Amino acid sequence: MKMKKMTAVIASLCMMGAVVPFTETALPEQNVLTASAEEQTYQFSDNVTINYTVEADDTVTITSVLMSMWVNLAENETHLELPKNISGHRVTKIGDSAFVPSQHTVISVTLPSGVTNIGKAAFRGCDTLETVVLPDNLTEIGDEAFLNDSKLTDITLPANLQTIGESAFKSCTSLTSVELPQSLQSIGASAFDKCGLTSVTVPGSIKRIEELAFGDCKDLKSVVLEEGVEVITTSAFKGILSAATFDFVSLPETLTTIEPNAFSTVTMESLVIPKSVTTVGFQAFSSSTLKEVYILNPECDFSSTSFPNCTTTIYGYKGSTAEEVASQNSRLNFVAFGDADSSGKVDILDVITMNKAILGKESLSEEQLKVVDFNRNGKPESSETLSLMKYIVGIDSFLME
Repeated sequence: MKMKKMTAVIASLCMMGAVVPFTETALPEQNVLTASAEEQTYQFSDNVTINYTVEADDTVTITSVLMSMWVNLAENETHLELPKNISGHRVTKIGDSAFVPSQHTVISVTLPSGVTNIGKAAFRGCDTLETVVLPDNLTEIGDEAFLNDSKLTDITLPANLQTIGESAFKSCTSLTSVELPQSLQSIGASAFDKCGLTSVTVPGSIKRIEELAFGDCKDLKSVVLEEGVEVITTSAFKGILSAATFDFVSLPETLTTIEPNAFSTVTMESLVIPKSVTTVGFQAFSSSTLKEVYILNPECDFSSTSFPNCTTTIYGYKGSTAEEVASQNSRLNFVAFGDADSSGKVDILDVITMNKAILGKESLSEEQLKVVDFNRNGKPESSETLSLMKYIVGIDSFLME
């Protein structure tokens, strides 16, 4: 009897389900799922659609920007100013590969003020992109972010930027100028490889210049590394497909290591290697045009293979590794700091020669001046004579600063 009653109850419930329609209000509100990572759509304009996700911190990541093809786009569609907020949520990140589908249409992009991160390959292959306006709050540019954007000419890196990823601006051949901010902590390998840069100043906040960071920049003429840079890694400035011709290279007193091939095939005529440098690697400088190298550390670890293909005059200290290396290679000519009379020795006669030059009783040749112009002001001075005297008697260990 009990079994029959239970069967009847179940049958009644099933019948009720058949006649009572299911509606959204039939579910309690707390059971409605609002997956924050689920991609949503925002219609920016008639021809531009923005896909995005709302993250756990209630901010928005733009995952893709889609543009209609084969239509005449409006000015605000080819010159995009992305929204600061979408559906009441602040936009803080441009996601990986966000602009790749629209690579043939966008000319300029202005990122909203809240964006702190540009994802991997976000603008890769946007071959019509000319200008990008970055917000002050941006701290990271991801790997390959602007890779192969061959028309990109105008971009200002903000003062709070900390990271430029690997190959971030690689093959941006129209990018001729960029100012690296003092806030930068790292520049990835190949970050500016094959760019159109004509000059670069690397701030001291960068401790290591990574492999091919500025490789194959054939138009690069001037390189300044500020105090703080410690290591130039393998092939950092190497020319592979096309070598640059450097008119000016300035290395800092904080630099300790120049790794193999660092400036390989780069054309330059003169170079000063600071006394802080302890190691110069294999084929670090292989330009056949390198005429003179000043090695200010008497114990710098290098060999003739650091300067292959070069018929070079090496200026250094008597008894230094520079003199030893030069003596073992016929292509390298050694000249000692302080050798004012070109005798091959550094002694009191050099002090006399300098004093005569200061008094105007004899003149120094350009080559003589190179080894006694310790202050690098183009003329001999009494302070330099005093420095030479202290060096000869062993009071001071260095002449050239």
